[in-house]
Amino acid sequence: MSNKIELYLISGYLGAGKTTFLKALLKNLEGRKVGVLINEFGAIGIDGKTVERNGLSLVEINNGSIFCSCLKTTFIKTLIAFNNEDVDVLLIENSGFADPIGMHKLLEDIKPQLTRGYDYKGSVCLADATTFLDVFDILLPVENQILASNFILINKTDLVTAAERDAVEAAISELNPDAVIYSTQQAQVPFDILSVELRDNGADGETSNNPSGRPQTYTVLTRMGRYNKLDIEAFLADIGKKAVRVKGFMKAKDGLLQVDSVGDNPKTQQVMDTSLSVAPSALALVLIGYDHQPFKDGLKTAWKQHFKENPLIKR
Repeated sequence: MSNKIELYLISGYLGAGKTTFLKALLKNLEGRKVGVLINEFGAIGIDGKTVERNGLSLVEINNGSIFCSCLKTTFIKTLIAFNNEDVDVLLIENSGFADPIGMHKLLEDIKPQLTRGYDYKGSVCLADATTFLDVFDILLPVENQILASNFILINKTDLVTAAERDAVEAAISELNPDAVIYSTQQAQVPFDILSVELRDNGADGETSNNPSGRPQTYTVLTRMGRYNKLDIEAFLADIGKKAVRVKGFMKAKDGLLQVDSVGDNPKTQQVMDTSLSVAPSALALVLIGYDHQPFKDGLKTAWKQHFKENPLIKR
């Protein structure tokens, strides 16, 4: 019997539902020894705090894409280290800007350095039905996320019309006619379907991720209990014109809020899970720009307008 570690890659653009899918997948893998590698584009990790559980081996690689030369060495070292861990399964959630088209070749290249090896099960890509048509033909990483996956979830179908959902499916089928496409809500898919249909499609190519094309990213450290939900959502709607993605945690006057916005669609929810522990140092928002153009001045202006204080910006 092979003692290789089963490896699953989870990709998809910003806000597509990758972490929601990851958490659902973890529930189906209860009883197995699972490792998780989460790649955050921002300088601090956010999603890892929402998937922590007892017995889980979790590693975060932040501040860029794991397929970019700026982090690829760290990614390779982490894969090699995980291969020596007591885990049966490794789940990798890459950042929304990650271009994983070279994953197959990367695994081939590191084979001589592995003690157990990896059984690459393939890539699951989540496509946000509400935004996919706006980004897939102008952002090469999004196109390559589709090409590198043979199982694609069209998520958030409850938020679009049937015609819009069909248009998303048609675009995906044109890009990757061999892919299995599954329409869903809340990133749900029966595990028996996933386990049968998912496979490594052998896609290979040169990643488009490079330091020169990196979008501007800022991290704002937030203060304890200084904010209210309405002001937060007004700020998110305002800054959404400059930041395609804002996520993190803020301690509002009425409790802990999780922020998870895409564009000018503000989204906050109160954290009800008492098992989620967020240290004061982790109360922060990560903001990712639409491109490499700085928007620090606009961030400062919007923050002052809505919160009457200067932002504590960390780069």
